[in-house]
Amino acid sequence: MIFEREKVISIDEFLELQRGEHKSKLDLIIGKLTRSNALKRTMIFSLASYLSFQEAVYAAGEDIQKLNSAGNKLLNIFRYFGKFICLFFCFAEIIKSLAEGDVKSIGKIILKYSIAFSSFYFLPWLFEIIRSCFE
Repeated sequence: MIFEREKVISIDEFLELQRGEHKSKLDLIIGKLTRSNALKRTMIFSLASYLSFQEAVYAAGEDIQKLNSAGNKLLNIFRYFGKFICLFFCFAEIIKSLAEGDVKSIGKIILKYSIAFSSFYFLPWLFEIIRSCFE
């Protein structure tokens, strides 16, 4: 048949139906996990370990400034050497392309190494934004 009749439901009915399907799938998964004693013990041990580690991390949060300071110093050293490494490889690739007579690719080479060098500053900034979103 070309046309088949289907039941038309509202958005609320659809969402309720969808929630019911997710609940039944979740109940099946929980049922399978709780049948096995070994899985029960593993889940309980994992949850207890997670909770105990969470408390330890919160207790160590006071000395985090020293770690941040050391990390920032290391990042600045990495940026400093990264600048010269990017410059060296950029110059080497430009000289190589000029030796081959390919003048048109110089802009692409400069852009490639500019993006590589800017990632030394962009990625830490992006990670700080992500961290601040979840605090």
